[in-house]
Order: sequence, then structure tokens, then C-alpha cells
Amino acid sequence: MPTHFTRPLYDGQDVTFREFAMECTRAMSQASALKELPGVPVTPDTVKIDVNYYRGELAAANDRLDQALTMTDAEAAAAAFADYEASLRWRQEAAEHSAAITYRYSAMLDQVLAWEPPTPAHEPLRDLMAAQLTHEIVYDGSVADIPGPTLRTADEQRARMQAAAWGEITRATDQIVRISGLNYDRSRWVEQLQAGLPQQTTKI
Repeated sequence: MPTHFTRPLYDGQDVTFREFAMECTRAMSQASALKELPGVPVTPDTVKIDVNYYRGELAAANDRLDQALTMTDAEAAAAAFADYEASLRWRQEAAEHSAAITYRYSAMLDQVLAWEPPTPAHEPLRDLMAAQLTHEIVYDGSVADIPGPTLRTADEQRARMQAAAWGEITRATDQIVRISGLNYDRSRWVEQLQAGLPQQTTKI
């Protein structure tokens, strides 16, 4: 059966070697961004990965850092209290969910343990079911062991917000550098390919 790349030849379309080679580059990692975009030609520019998302993330992180650096004591205290209340709500919701799901797991475990397997060969199934439920009961019940939130001071809140912003700046910058390097390599690879293919006009 013909593939996406061999379909034009299979269908009797006129195709040059250069056209065939450039279309097949979509299966290569250097042109993976165009694999699902058959209408977009493979060029040194189109194979590049869009880095604008991370540029936006970097700009937003810089804005958050500026906010953390310039906020007053009153603003920092208000932000700390908002975080504290949000943590309390999350803990309450998590505890309620944990209690509900643990009840369901426990009810099923009671039935599993009460079941008499029809043969010794079925006992591993009962043990597996019991182990699965016991693991989940322990895991979901651990929410109660999470310490409650503490209300940070204004200085602590500013420091936390600054550290978070710096972390986001570092991650976004790392991604921009990484993708920029990939884009250079991809673009160069296509340029070299185009230069290495014959300027063939004969169609098959």
C-alpha cells in the first residue's frame, strides 16, 4: 500500500527526485513540525519550532518579579493571606475527597476479603484486588498527614514570590535557548539538503 510519501507516484502524478526528497523530510526529526501540515512547504524557516509561547512566559514571569520586588508590606501581607486561605480551602476539599474515596475503597475491600475464590488458582486474583485497594486507601488517607498551611509574613511572601518568578524566568529562558539551538540546527540541515539535491526538472 502506498504511504503518504509514495502516494503521488502511485497515483501517477509527475514528481521529480528533488520534490520527492523534500516531501520525505517530513518524516525526519528536523522537519517534525511539518509532519501533519502537508500544505506547508519544507523550507529553512518553516521547520523552525515556534518559540513565542516561551517568550510570553518569560515576559509574564518578569512582570511577576517586578510586582514582587515593588509590592508594599500591605500588599505582601494581603497576598500572603490570600495564599493562606487558598491553601486552607484546598486542604479541606482534599480531605473531603479523601474521606469519600477511602470509604468506597474500604467497602470494596470488605467484599474482596469476604470472597472465597473458587479454586486455589484464583487466590492470587483476590490478593491482587486486596493489594490494589489497600495501597489506594493508604495513599488517599495520607492527605490527613499533610501539615496545615502557615500564614507567611510580608517579607516571607515577597521572598517566595521572587523565588517563584526567578524559577519561571530560568525555565522559560532555558527553553528559549534550547529551541533556538534546535531551530538553527534544523534550518541549517534543510539548507544543506537543498544545496545537496540536484536541480532536477525531469519528472517521473
